[in-house]
Amino acid sequence: MIGWIILGIVVLFLLVLVIRAILFRPEKQEEKTYEAVEFDKDRAISALQTLVRFRTVSYTDHSLEDEAEFK
Repeated sequence: MIGWIILGIVVLFLLVLVIRAILFRPEKQEEKTYEAVEFDKDRAISALQTLVRFRTVSYTDHSLEDEAEFK
């Protein structure tokens, strides 16, 4: 008897989930527009090239790290 009650509850729960999924409609969102960002492309590339050349090895012993590398 308890098995049939549990089965009925599970079926009812699944039925509610399916009905809610079918009736679900997402809210309409306004389309966002973005303005172009102006920047110095050559300077950004140069800065990135410089940053990539830095040693980025970390140690558990901080005395082995070169602080000048980050300045």
